[in-house]
Amino acid sequence: CSAASLITPQNILNGTVGGEITFNLSIDPVNQTAHTGTWKYGPKIVVTWTNSNPVYTSDYKGRVEVTLATGTLKFNKLFATDSGEYTVAITTAPSGLNIGGRVELKVYDPVSLPTIQSNVPNPVEFSDTVTLTCTASGSDVSYRWFNGSSEVSDTPRIHLSADNRTLMISGILRSDHGPFYCYVFNHVSNNISKPFCLDVKSSSLGTVTLTTENLAGAIIGTFLGGVLVSVIAFLIANSIRRGQLCGKVPDIKADINENPPSTYENVHNMKTMDKGPSPPSPSTDHHYMGLQPGKQSIYHSLQGKMPA
Repeated sequence: CSAASLITPQNILNGTVGGEITFNLSIDPVNQTAHTGTWKYGPKIVVTWTNSNPVYTSDYKGRVEVTLATGTLKFNKLFATDSGEYTVAITTAPSGLNIGGRVELKVYDPVSLPTIQSNVPNPVEFSDTVTLTCTASGSDVSYRWFNGSSEVSDTPRIHLSADNRTLMISGILRSDHGPFYCYVFNHVSNNISKPFCLDVKSSSLGTVTLTTENLAGAIIGTFLGGVLVSVIAFLIANSIRRGQLCGKVPDIKADINENPPSTYENVHNMKTMDKGPSPPSPSTDHHYMGLQPGKQSIYHSLQGKMPA
């Protein structure tokens, strides 16, 4: 008594709205072919064929095609409504054996370019609590935060929401200026925000504010002398550096390996993003106690992973 089996994809297939995807099938043994067959989406017929005469229903005509010898089905343009379970029933030739299988498809909208907003335009050091909110469209979006090249995690002063969409910093410090990045991803795409910097103002309590007038008076009075000149030069250089980092993503490219959370462990071979920070290398310090600004030299274009 002869037998045959149909080999189908075992995992859920992930596709992008407007993209292509193929349900690859093969028949064992290879001397058997799909003489007749039917693909269904739930109870709805997608295509039927007998030998060399495929008939597509109106919802799929022009955007799907079947390989008659094996029953392999290809979508040339996916809709969000195509998500779900597909079944196939085949009668082989020359043996006339009945075989079948199922394929699960999930279609995602790609993630958009995320944006970051702050609840406090000009936070004051030690006094304000700043909440940064990341906004992006797409299907099943996940979020990660970076300060420079360091990924942000919960600490006594820093809190992430359950979905990682918001980042709250209590008792803001001047060193918390950023630049911050919001990295978003799903099974089929990823994206990263433009750099976002906080202009943290000095607190009036216990802090000496150097205005233009008292700086000029100090210089004229020669009380600070060369030390003051050095301090001013440092502040100007630091201000320029911060302005450069927050004005644009530095055009420096480097290969990195992005590792999304285990919930999305089947995300792999993702496409290179144009710009963004590199996720940090493993560190011996597992408690990121303060949001330390990254150095300009460590900014890289973010490469994520996308399913093959």
